[in-house]
Amino acid sequence: MLINLFPVETGGIQAAAALLLAAVALVVGSTSFVFWRRASRRRTATELALAHGLSARSAQCFATMFQHESAGTAESLLTAPDLLTKRLVLAIARQPGREAALAVAADAARLLDELGLRTPAFDGAPLPCEPFVISDPTEPSGPAVLVFVGAADEKNLIVVSPFPCPWPLRRNLLATPQPLPGLGTTSGAPLANSNGTAEPEAPPGRMAFEAALLLRPMPPLNEWVFTHALVETITNRRATVRVPCRIETVTLPDSGDPLLLRQRLQREESVRFGELQSSRAWSQRLTVTVVDISADGARLVLDQPLAKHQRLHLVLARADDSLLALPLAEVVDVRRDDGGGTIAGVRFIGVRMKERLCLADYVRALARPAISAARRLPRGPERRRGPEP
Repeated sequence: MLINLFPVETGGIQAAAALLLAAVALVVGSTSFVFWRRASRRRTATELALAHGLSARSAQCFATMFQHESAGTAESLLTAPDLLTKRLVLAIARQPGREAALAVAADAARLLDELGLRTPAFDGAPLPCEPFVISDPTEPSGPAVLVFVGAADEKNLIVVSPFPCPWPLRRNLLATPQPLPGLGTTSGAPLANSNGTAEPEAPPGRMAFEAALLLRPMPPLNEWVFTHALVETITNRRATVRVPCRIETVTLPDSGDPLLLRQRLQREESVRFGELQSSRAWSQRLTVTVVDISADGARLVLDQPLAKHQRLHLVLARADDSLLALPLAEVVDVRRDDGGGTIAGVRFIGVRMKERLCLADYVRALARPAISAARRLPRGPERRRGPEP
């Protein structure tokens, strides 16, 4: 029989061993619970993503990105497009390097595509999660930083990047779009390094554009804000000069029914030309001939006199008798021709972006070899409506 010579010390050691064993058990149990809860949340997020129409690959990516979120948060993200896009873009900005950021951006773009949320704000607008290389055109050997689009509107562009911004405010920079791995076409040119000097090259069908740095990135969002003139660049590329034509149409006053019809067109509703005849403004119409037109204005010939700064709606219709646009035109120049008629130069004012792009497409179609369709207005001669844009 052994004699315990140190009973007090032995009791302390046993108590410490018991506490250590309890601590280890607690750590193991907590870790197991965390992994179980994470796996459960990932499984729930995957099921929710599949229920919203995502593919198995995108559902797995969604579950991996938001595995720390509860089921309620995951459900809210799938039903809140703006919030989901912002969270995906921030996940891209938190990646440790260029390759990891591109991989996450490709997964995020695919996920948004499948949900139908990756739509351009205007024709030719940058898409969410699309990569761009930002560089200074005045310094060809300077840095080129890889950024990713967070949001875009007609004036501003918000991007994020895992890399710091090397430029001060108000710097005019060049934004060059880049292909995403596995999505779209590639140009065959490698992406410039985040701090490299390689000349970035845009994919086919995309164009680089100038952007002025308005706000530098601030943690933790890492958002850069640019101002751009991309809408004007696209529009001017489509219709840079006035196109000679001869289109017989009418104008309506700047009041009443034309305003309602114009709002319907801006909501992309179909409006037939015959609906104008039932409007109260139809009795105040003026028959005019458009002799040249651009996306910014037109030149009209008519028999009635017009006053400078007078405003009226110019009716432009397609060959199928549906209205294309009702731009508000302001008279900026008036003179009389040799036959006693009035020649008026008008400029389009208050034109929204979609309406402006419709006008640009219409002018571009007129610049091509004319394929015109004819129709007859009530109580008037046969009119040339212009080609289908």
